[in-house]
Amino acid sequence: GEYVLGLSQGSVSELLSKPKTWHMLSIKGREPFIRMQLWLNDPANMDKLLSVKNEKREASKRRHGVDSSSDRSSPLDTLDDYSNPPSETGSMAKKQRALFSDEQREALNIAFALDPYPSNSAMEYLSNELNLEVKSITNWFHNHRMRLKQIH
Repeated sequence: GEYVLGLSQGSVSELLSKPKTWHMLSIKGREPFIRMQLWLNDPANMDKLLSVKNEKREASKRRHGVDSSSDRSSPLDTLDDYSNPPSETGSMAKKQRALFSDEQREALNIAFALDPYPSNSAMEYLSNELNLEVKSITNWFHNHRMRLKQIH
């Protein structure tokens, strides 16, 4: 967007997500579409765009201390500018889903029947008694309220 049209990513997104008929556009509003058409008509532009992409990739490798002279290919080399980069923390796995035993679920249902909006101290008490994280209990209460809301 910035390289081809001279517009920010947000402006390009706005252009493409909310199209207007040609006669509804002002002269200034037509400029990006004219630039886009001119760019598409020039076959050499695709090569220029690929070279800019490769330059950005090389600059990124230099910034992150990756040796660009090595010929070994990595799965990360196939990432383009639109892919999600690997997380900052490296290969930290996603937290495992909390599974409740029948006893824990029964205790949570009883606690919910007594108070669907328990205080923080009640949540901490349940956390200690049921050997669960406070966040898991908080989520259970929220999810249980939402499920009941959907039923009624």
